[in-house]
Amino acid sequence: MATAILTSIKVCVPEFKPEELSDTGKNVDRRWKEWLENLELVLDFEGVTDPAEGASKRRAALLTVGGQTLREIFSTLTVKFSPKKNLTADRYRFFCTKPTSPEETHDHWITRLRTKGKDCEFENMTLDEAIKLVVTLHTPSDKLQRDIIAKDMDLKTLIDSARALELTQRDHLQ
Repeated sequence: MATAILTSIKVCVPEFKPEELSDTGKNVDRRWKEWLENLELVLDFEGVTDPAEGASKRRAALLTVGGQTLREIFSTLTVKFSPKKNLTADRYRFFCTKPTSPEETHDHWITRLRTKGKDCEFENMTLDEAIKLVVTLHTPSDKLQRDIIAKDMDLKTLIDSARALELTQRDHLQ
């Protein structure tokens, strides 16, 4: 019976391929969560939720279906696997999302925004994060904008970087 369930799981869930995560331009964190959610749905459907052995059975299924690369990654972990998420980049991309063409309907555009917005954790957004995002979107300094996004700066670091950049610019003018 376990073999039939494993075969069913392998048919429904593709092998986990970390190298493909960044090839699609999607957020790594989101791709991992999508793959894991798919696996969990199939495990639930197949009844791999035995309360006494549920965690170990689910982990075994994850590592079996995930393939050799995932098992190698898993064997090196000492903490729960969760790739770093760059909310600044996700939110920046969200707010920069424009219609793809004059023919794109508002329904399609809004659907794309809803999809991108799932990565943005807006329900947890603070005033400082909103200010940081507005500065990121509208700063006249391309360098500052790139640094904010690349370093996922908090507002204090952004302010310090902006001041340092302005001092450098003033020194060059004198």
